[in-house]
Amino acid sequence: MKNEDPLSLKDIQDMRNGIDKADEMLLESLGMRLRAVRMLKRLKKLLKQPTLDAAREEDVKKKWKEHAK
Repeated sequence: MKNEDPLSLKDIQDMRNGIDKADEMLLESLGMRLRAVRMLKRLKKLLKQPTLDAAREEDVKKKWKEHAK
């Protein structure tokens, strides 16, 4: 008797579709973030504030690392 894998080509396509949807959501979110960063940069320039905030950058990196686990 042959041992058959219960997964099919349709299952593979369904998984790929899920990955494609996740990619789409990720790119949309990154686009939103980029637009917000650009707006914040313009606002800081108008208010004559420094555009870089090292402490904020470190906080963001720390959060990214925590979420990546």
